[in-house]
Amino acid sequence: MKYNLLISGLTVLILSTGLMNSSQASENKYRLGLQGTQFAAGISGIIDFSSPWAVQGIVDFGADAAAFRLLNRFSQNEFWNAYGQGTLGFWNHDNRRSWGWSEDDYLKNHDDGFGAGVGIGIEYDWRGIESSLPPIGWNIELGASVVPAFYFDIGIGVHWMF
Repeated sequence: MKYNLLISGLTVLILSTGLMNSSQASENKYRLGLQGTQFAAGISGIIDFSSPWAVQGIVDFGADAAAFRLLNRFSQNEFWNAYGQGTLGFWNHDNRRSWGWSEDDYLKNHDDGFGAGVGIGIEYDWRGIESSLPPIGWNIELGASVVPAFYFDIGIGVHWMF
């Protein structure tokens, strides 16, 4: 499991780095950074593939977790967006988490699992404060997760937009 996640994570990073060079045609279509959610908190990549739609992948090497998210930006403005998200993911909890939540007894006593979640959030481009700032955006979200118990979820993230 660790080996597969490592290969997947490195592949995502290599492809994301390669996409940086081709991103000049459409500004802010790609994002690379860190995202923290209930069961996958780690390296994150986002690709906008259609006007309100984007996909996000999160790889958490500390908990051997990965999540795939579908984002729908239902309110788009110049420097901030409101969005809804749906998440599917899995984890292998042989190791302690690198960061994020780790106090669940079920996760400590079971080696792997599958989870799902929904939520809403906002993302903000720092260039809205001052145009000379780098293209970095942050997001905060609220939602609910089933991993496998029910949780209310708070997520945060920061991404370089290119």
